Amino acid sequence: SQKNPDYPFLFIPRRIQNSTNVVSSTDRSVLKKSYNPAYMNPQELTAKGLKTGDLIEIRSDHGTIHAKVAEDDTVRTGVVSISHCFGFLPGQENYDNHGVSTNQLISTENDLQTINAMPRMSGIPVSITAL
Repeated sequence: SQKNPDYPFLFIPRRIQNSTNVVSSTDRSVLKKSYNPAYMNPQELTAKGLKTGDLIEIRSDHGTIHAKVAEDDTVRTGVVSISHCFGFLPGQENYDNHGVSTNQLISTENDLQTINAMPRMSGIPVSITAL
């Protein structure tokens, strides 16, 4: 399929060690960061004039989130990868302490599996803008 020029990147979730897959404010002191960075390929960061720690906006056709970018050379170009199960509801954001909820990028109305009504949770077309 052709890429949508309005959403040229793909969002994929990622897992991290020492963190459960539960959204909560439980102690995350075992983690290196209390938030969930948006990992991108270093070449992509350079091409967009970004460096680790810069704030970006990630937008899908369903919603928008803000995150700090970090480089990861294992992430393919054209992809942004963020851990799920962070953050709170819109309007309750405190990114540095709790991260951001990637659920805001996911639609529960479009791209549902017909057999179980499971929403598309990976490979979601997004745009990336420096803030």
